[in-house]
Amino acid sequence: MATPDELLNRLHDIHGAAEPSWWPPAPGWWVLAAGALAALVVYLWRNRRESWQAQALRELARAERDFIQSQDAIRFVSDVSILLRSVSVSRARGIAIAGLTGDAWLQYLDESLATREFSRGAGRVLITAPYMPSADIDVPALLELTRQWLRSAN
Repeated sequence: MATPDELLNRLHDIHGAAEPSWWPPAPGWWVLAAGALAALVVYLWRNRRESWQAQALRELARAERDFIQSQDAIRFVSDVSILLRSVSVSRARGIAIAGLTGDAWLQYLDESLATREFSRGAGRVLITAPYMPSADIDVPALLELTRQWLRSAN
């Protein structure tokens, strides 16, 4: 039989429970993180879509103000052409927009808006006017056509 001193020597100190680990988080935190990420993605997608159109329309308004001040229709057409090209290239999804010139460029713009106004109407000046010393240009019609194209572009 063991003596009381031997029995006491066999006893061990009491240890508390280990600290809980911070990883992996509880399922509720995963749900909260997924919801926050989804909300952020939707917010960024909506603002990005609105922001490029708003920026392009502001740039068109600037070109219009410049035209009103200078009455330089050739410069206006050049500004519109650059704006349409930059928006098209930045929004292209697997389409080789940058290489389109002449009638092919106007046909692309027509197809994007489901019209013939670029290749047969007011937009025709986009491929000729920037290279002419002077031209008879229907600025209001080109302005409205460009505004419609920018608003409909996805």
